This record gives sequence, C-alpha cells and structure tokens, in this order.
Amino acid sequence: MPEDGNLRKILPRLAADYPDVFNAYQSTQPVKVEAEMLRSKYVASFIGLEKRKGTTEQTAVFVGLYKVGEHRPITQEEFWNVPAHQQLKEYGMQRDVEAHPRPSVLWFDLTITDFYKQWKGKLVIEWPRPPIKRSRFASKAKFPIHAILEDSILL
Repeated sequence: MPEDGNLRKILPRLAADYPDVFNAYQSTQPVKVEAEMLRSKYVASFIGLEKRKGTTEQTAVFVGLYKVGEHRPITQEEFWNVPAHQQLKEYGMQRDVEAHPRPSVLWFDLTITDFYKQWKGKLVIEWPRPPIKRSRFASKAKFPIHAILEDSILL
C-alpha cells in the first residue's frame, strides 16, 4: 500500500473506476520489485486494507491478475509526462524515481486477464508478515483467504 499522500485513500477507487490510471501506477516499481517483475510472467495485484484496531493482522483485496509483457526503460522526464502519472502526482504520488534518483525506471506492459475477474474487490486475503513488504512470490508465502464478499469494497 502506498504511503504517498492521499494516494493511499484514492487507490481503491482508481482500481474500480479508472483501471488505466491504476495500471499506470503499478507499471513502474521500486528497484527490488522491478527485479522481481523481470522474473515474473504474471502479477496478482492486491491493495492493502487498513488494519482493524486492536489487531496486527494485515489484509489485502484482490484487484486482478495481470500478464507481464514487454518492459522498457523510461527517464524521469518521460515518467512524469505520462498523463496518468501527472494525475497520480496530484494525489501525492512520489515514486522511486524521486526518492532514489536513477537515470531510468522500467515500464512494464501489464495486461489484465480474465482470471477470477468476478472476485475483483471481493476476495480479501491475509497478507503474510512482514506486512511492510509490498511484493511476494506466491510460491514462497501463504495467502490465506480472509473473506469473499458479496459486493466489491473498491470504492
């Protein structure tokens, strides 16, 4: 889940109503996640949910399964010239390109699949510890189902 300004609050709505903007958000990643994506064929996208008071349990809601296609480097200038990134910046997005400047970041072409698309916003999983880690290989962690909801919680 992003720590960037209002983006944390607006990300579920972007996933629900503005999938192209959400996809632009996840198409570039910090260095460690970038390296993991280079080895991946698919990315299961989840948004972390707020912890309930009195619990350390972290949960996340399913957005979709994306096929990882080609990737290409883009400069910081190209990054911020993407209209969706300009919109995300209005919500407070600060990406790795600013926190840890480097000449370029990789842009991944991600394509949503039909895999369990009916569970978008409805499948809630328990996120393995430590919850601060944003990405995981499915083969190296367990993701117990916390709930399957009748209605989407993406607003």
